[in-house]
Amino acid sequence: MSAKPIDIEILGREFTVSCTDEERQGLLDAVSYLDNKMREIRDAG
Repeated sequence: MSAKPIDIEILGREFTVSCTDEERQGLLDAVSYLDNKMREIRDAG
């Protein structure tokens, strides 16, 4: 259960974070949700 680096993107900015294989899908789901919400806020003015 070792953490591995994964590249994510939020609002067009790339970040590298580490997580275990078990956490990977949850992290990707959270990143997608956060990115969508931040885009909604930005686009609302």
